Amino acid sequence: MRHIMDPIVSGPDVSQEVSLPKTERKTAMIRARTEPALKAKAEAMLEKLGLSPSTAINIFYRQIVEHRGLPFDVKLPNAAAE
Repeated sequence: MRHIMDPIVSGPDVSQEVSLPKTERKTAMIRARTEPALKAKAEAMLEKLGLSPSTAINIFYRQIVEHRGLPFDVKLPNAAAE
C-alpha cells in the first residue's frame, strides 16, 4: 500500500510515470497570502493532526502531481447556494 508521501507518481499513461527523488533537498520557497483567521484555524487543525504547515503543503503538492490536477473538484456554487 502506498503512503501519501510516496514519491512515485503515475498518470493514466504508464509511459508518463514521474519519479520524484526522495533525496532532493527541500529548498524551494512558497509564499502565499491568506486571511489571518483562516491561517490560524488551519494551523490549529494541522497541529491536532501532528502536521506542520510545510508538511501539509508538501502533501497537497504531491496529491496535485498524483491526480494530475487538484485532488478535489472545483465547481461554481449552484443557484440555491448563492
